[in-house]
Formats: sequence, structure tokens, C-alpha cells
Amino acid sequence: MVNIGRNNLRMPPIALRDLATEIVRRAVDGDKTLPYVVSLSEPPTPKEQLLLAACRLVRQPIAIMPTKCDTVEEWVQRYDANGRAS
Repeated sequence: MVNIGRNNLRMPPIALRDLATEIVRRAVDGDKTLPYVVSLSEPPTPKEQLLLAACRLVRQPIAIMPTKCDTVEEWVQRYDANGRAS
């Protein structure tokens, strides 16, 4: 149910919770868990944007990788402490 008044829309809390649940469900896509590392394209794909939104909703900290790496260790080897490629 959407209440329209004074030019603003209000959704009941249950609808917002359902929306958040659906975003997280679509983001995990059968994996059952959200990732701890997200590799972003330039510009981010819809799937990557969905993952970021889901992680924000559940307040899960993530590392955003500028390039595709299989592990955190691989990324650490590739980049120095200042974020520059080795």
C-alpha cells in the first residue's frame, strides 16, 4: 500500500523489508552468501551494482577490487600499500 500525500510516497515498513530481502536474494543467486570481495568493471555492471546494494543492506563489509583477482593474496601481490600496480 502506498500513501500519497504532500507529494511524497510512503511505503509501509514490511514492503521495504520485502524489497531488501529480494535484493539480497537476487544478489546471492544460488551462492547462499554474499561475497567479501567484489571486482568492479568500469562502469559497474547491473550484477555488480546489485551486489553492492545487497552488501549495504546487510551491512557486510566488502573489499572492492579494481581488477579481477581470484584471492586477496593475489591482489596484495599485484598492488603495493599505496594501491599502485607492482
